[in-house]
Amino acid sequence: MAKVAFLGLGVMGAPMARHLKVKGGHDVVVYNRTTAKAEAWVAANGGAFAATPAEAAKDCDIVFACVGNDDDLRAVAVGPEGAFAGMKPGAIFCDHTTASADVARELAAEAERLGLAFLDAPVSGGQAGAENGVLTVMVGGTDAAFATAEPVIAAFARATTHMGPAGAGQLAKMCNQICIAGLVQGLAEAIHFAHKAGLDVEKLIATISKGAAQSWQMENRWKTMDAGSFQFGFAVDWMRKDLGIVLDEARRNGKRILFEGAQGSLLDLVYGSYPYVTSSHTLSGGISVGTGLPPRCTDKIIGVYKAYSTRVGEGPFPTELNSELGDRIRKQGNEYGATTGRPRRVGWFDTAAAKYTARLNGINSFALTLLDVLSGIPELKICTSYWLDGQRLKTVPSHHLDLEAVEPEYLSLPGWEADISGCTSLSKLPKSARDYLEAVQDLIEKPLELVSVGKERKQTIVIK
Repeated sequence: MAKVAFLGLGVMGAPMARHLKVKGGHDVVVYNRTTAKAEAWVAANGGAFAATPAEAAKDCDIVFACVGNDDDLRAVAVGPEGAFAGMKPGAIFCDHTTASADVARELAAEAERLGLAFLDAPVSGGQAGAENGVLTVMVGGTDAAFATAEPVIAAFARATTHMGPAGAGQLAKMCNQICIAGLVQGLAEAIHFAHKAGLDVEKLIATISKGAAQSWQMENRWKTMDAGSFQFGFAVDWMRKDLGIVLDEARRNGKRILFEGAQGSLLDLVYGSYPYVTSSHTLSGGISVGTGLPPRCTDKIIGVYKAYSTRVGEGPFPTELNSELGDRIRKQGNEYGATTGRPRRVGWFDTAAAKYTARLNGINSFALTLLDVLSGIPELKICTSYWLDGQRLKTVPSHHLDLEAVEPEYLSLPGWEADISGCTSLSKLPKSARDYLEAVQDLIEKPLELVSVGKERKQTIVIK
């Protein structure tokens, strides 16, 4: 039996500490910022509680912690009332917080300086795994400290693995969270789709869980998701924090990170054609808003435009084609809502709007997609500017009523008859298609980098 302390009695920490006391038979002292929670834990499980981390850590062989983030971890570990100040020489601080690898290395170095050992040991399995004592633990630190702590950790874990030196546990947890994020999102979307399609969700899960779609997340999360609850066993806010750590670590290590915008710039809450907008920031600045990375994190921004314009729902659309030609482009480009099947509105390419959004996003270059959709149209038009009350405008007016009232001015270009879907370079495109691309590039005043002539990856022309 070991004497241990446990710092942090949240939804994860409280059951983990309980398993140490009840299942492991260890002498447990607990600490929590809210003293009432520590008192309640002792009343239910026995043991003792302390007023500070340092007091809790006194004479302990191992001090466990499971708190919220880097700052919370530093607060319970260092300083006059931190655990390090109360730990005896050779004791081990075992941190189960999902934190950054940086703070793990920082605290490991400080522990070594003080004659202590430090393990970064984030866990996977969520609230359910903590309650049932079947967590998976990924550990970074020295071999000796791991060998001492592993038998004690076994009280609440079914698998504990030494991943490497300090920080390695947190790096492994980042990989874990990347995998989980994709699985949970996919499962939630599948259940939502099943509801909309009128399927029996229980019968659906029983069926697909026997095939390649099977996963731990499916077996353990589907019932709460089906009930519309996404917090038990999976705290969305904590996952957002975890993925922020992943992004920051990847950026620091020189990894290439791709951010993909999901909606058009003119749907931006602030700079779009209000009130016909969405509820979020769709510009490149939304990268910082959505991920927490600083604005200077982006090295390159590529604007993506269709070879013609589209809009979903209501709102001003100066170049809209309410004609047989518009129907033709819609059908050829498959411009229908992916979920609702609602026809999208289509129109000529609008360089006034394109140049406006290029400025808002600070693009370095741009891609033009769906060029093949325009094949077979004898005459093509590109909007170069607007006319409003006798004045020529080369950008989008700030008020949506003005945008609704403008008259577009067009540049007319000859089309092409040839099927271009097999073209693999600019030189293989018809001259009229190359002229169209050159005109768009000149009007946007940014270099063209990619052109797509079909939906397959191999139908993308990369311009060197």
